[in-house]
Amino acid sequence: MLFNWHPNNPMIGQRSFRLDYSLENQAIELRARYQDHDGTVYVAKPVEWEIHSIGNWPPPLLRVPDREESTIQSLFNSLWDAGFRPSTVMKQDAVVEAKNENLNDLRKIVTTLLEK
Repeated sequence: MLFNWHPNNPMIGQRSFRLDYSLENQAIELRARYQDHDGTVYVAKPVEWEIHSIGNWPPPLLRVPDREESTIQSLFNSLWDAGFRPSTVMKQDAVVEAKNENLNDLRKIVTTLLEK
């Protein structure tokens, strides 16, 4: 199974992600690349695991500047396209209940304004 670079993420000036399933390795493989405005292409190197103390966090694996929110969105979109879903999802009943409470609040406000 092959998942292309996510189509909603422009290639030039943006980081992009790709997921592949490797039959040989029997594993999902994540790739990342960035194409600069001058055409230079950069790729992420494989992550290496090392022993680390429990008391503190290691340095970040990926740092994304605020102005590049599309980088994280591209990663989420690629994972979603590959069939990954959150393990916890807000129950639909809770969403409907919150929406109904908001509607009731709006009704009260409108009624109050119309009575004046």
